[in-house]
Amino acid sequence: MLVGGRADLFLFGVPLFRWSGKAAMGRSPRAGTCETLPGHSCRTSETGASTVTLSVDIAGMNMPLVSPTSLDGQHAAAVAEGVITSVEYTEAESHSRGGDAPSNRFNQPAGVVVARDGTLFVAENSGHRVRKVTPDGRMFTVAGNGTEGDEGDNGPAAQAQLRGPWALALDAEGNVYVSEKSRVRKVTPDGKITTVVADMKWPRGLACDSSGNLYIAEYGRHRVRKVTPDGKMTTVAGTTDHGGFNGDEDNAAGASLYEPTGLCLDEIGNLYIVDHGNHRVRKVAPDGIITTVAGAGSNPDVQNLGDGGPADKAALFWPYGVVRDIYGNLYITANDRVRKVTPNGIINSAVFVDEDNEKATMAELKNPAGLALDQYGNLYIADRSNDRVLKVAGPRERSLMGRQVNVPQAGLGEIAELTVEFTAYRAGRAVDAKNVVQTFTAPTGFAFAEWPTYSYNGNDAWRGSLGCRFERDRSVMLVTSNLHLNTCTGDKGPLLYTIPVKAVAAVDPGTYHDGRLIVGRSPGIGLSATVTGGPQFSVTPGSSPVEMMRGDGPTYPGVGVHREGPVPPQTITATLPPGAGLAFKPECGDKHQMTVGSREMTRTKNFDAELSEDGQTLTCQNVDLDLSQQHPGSAVWVAVTAAATAAIGTTRLTFRVGGIESASTDVKVISG
Repeated sequence: MLVGGRADLFLFGVPLFRWSGKAAMGRSPRAGTCETLPGHSCRTSETGASTVTLSVDIAGMNMPLVSPTSLDGQHAAAVAEGVITSVEYTEAESHSRGGDAPSNRFNQPAGVVVARDGTLFVAENSGHRVRKVTPDGRMFTVAGNGTEGDEGDNGPAAQAQLRGPWALALDAEGNVYVSEKSRVRKVTPDGKITTVVADMKWPRGLACDSSGNLYIAEYGRHRVRKVTPDGKMTTVAGTTDHGGFNGDEDNAAGASLYEPTGLCLDEIGNLYIVDHGNHRVRKVAPDGIITTVAGAGSNPDVQNLGDGGPADKAALFWPYGVVRDIYGNLYITANDRVRKVTPNGIINSAVFVDEDNEKATMAELKNPAGLALDQYGNLYIADRSNDRVLKVAGPRERSLMGRQVNVPQAGLGEIAELTVEFTAYRAGRAVDAKNVVQTFTAPTGFAFAEWPTYSYNGNDAWRGSLGCRFERDRSVMLVTSNLHLNTCTGDKGPLLYTIPVKAVAAVDPGTYHDGRLIVGRSPGIGLSATVTGGPQFSVTPGSSPVEMMRGDGPTYPGVGVHREGPVPPQTITATLPPGAGLAFKPECGDKHQMTVGSREMTRTKNFDAELSEDGQTLTCQNVDLDLSQQHPGSAVWVAVTAAATAAIGTTRLTFRVGGIESASTDVKVISG
């Protein structure tokens, strides 16, 4: 699907390329110029009727960071930035039965909002319901039984009546706010519905701030209201029931609005208001001053709707929804399209494409209303008169492709090298991602061992160390440097990272595929590494049985550990035999401990341990077994006592060192 006239393609918030008709993408012309798209047609009127249809060749569109061919030969799926798809769902009851095929139809969706977990909420204006679509594609009814009406307060929201819901908002507590014909209602996380504000005249847009204040665009009274958590309502903007336009550069409470609809807030408290009847978007700063940020009223003197020029001089007919992304871009539904205003005040019609094999395609929006962004930058559009909600893939560092070149192999304690290759999605295209964080997570059994290096296509003159830091016992590495390609004569691709990894944990031999590389907010690629050989040490029961008397002091059962190769620190557990009447005894005040001693018993070291809630298992992390070429064997033991009622006879504890399990020394319980 393609909407709008001409738009810039962004990487990390910086305009790189420009779409133009069916021509291939080239360098972006300087800001403020306008290019006419062949086949572009537009009609506008004060009734809001407008249709835009255009065709764009998407050859060369950037794709996300993916492994084009994974290590097992399978192709990774990818969604390009700007690709637009319909949100699909399966009705929850049908889904639980393995039933109906997915659908993408909603009943006049007007408002959308996305929770932090990715759950999408949709206000169905003509369906008189609020729906939610979970990340796995199941749809549930949040509020409304499908019958238009006003009943149901203080009861289950899904059984209540709604009257044409328009907009939605979420607060930090997970409450969903719904605007309908004459009031705003709240649905709590446990599904109870109440009325927050009544006797309003056609409330539309909603927004919640971090302090719990609710903002309401009261369309019929030409005002924006603020409701505090204690229920007090004040007017933020608008001063007359008749509507109008005035008051810019002055206090918003004294300014005139005309039929406000959409609302959104930014991180510093600016409130953006879609001044629908004035064909503008306005901003109320934290100090209360109102200004126009987009739209020049009903008769702007511009060509092509003003695309490529100042937003406050552009044609913005009957705007409805607004949302702001983390880069400071505003997205506005108007003119049957989505308009985008950059932080420097330039407006364009956003260009989207569908995912039909990346072929040029044509489509329309029809009366789009609410907008929402999720935490990944994906944009959701309530395409109201087309009965669908659209999702536009967000900016996910999509100008690079990454793949793992080799699968490193190492035995316990050994170091091997993992190589990752980056290439530009289009050969030769310049990419400069600057300081985008690259997060590497090591596969099971491995850690990042030494400083990684980079090079370009074997060019030793362009080789160096990567700036990075390590976290979580070096199982995570964060790189914040390099990531530029084809920007000068020396950095011709591919870009190679060489990363030393070390096998640090005793795991079963095999290849582990659970590592990960994520660049910025990209979906990422998997990383794999192989642990070779068997365990590099063995564990055996202690050689001398121990004897303990019921109700008496502790004895010290344990195991022997014998080195067969390098042995890093291990996690050790000791578990009591069930029903034997034994207990672990604290050795240092109220602390439980494990002790490691050399074979010759010339050295011992104590490690604090954690007792399980049932008192049956003692766990000690990161235990140095004191094994080396000079000391190939050691012992591990714990303090144990027998209750006065303990069973008489011989039993054993169970020790687990790393991934190796062994019974302990024989423990003989005798009567006192």
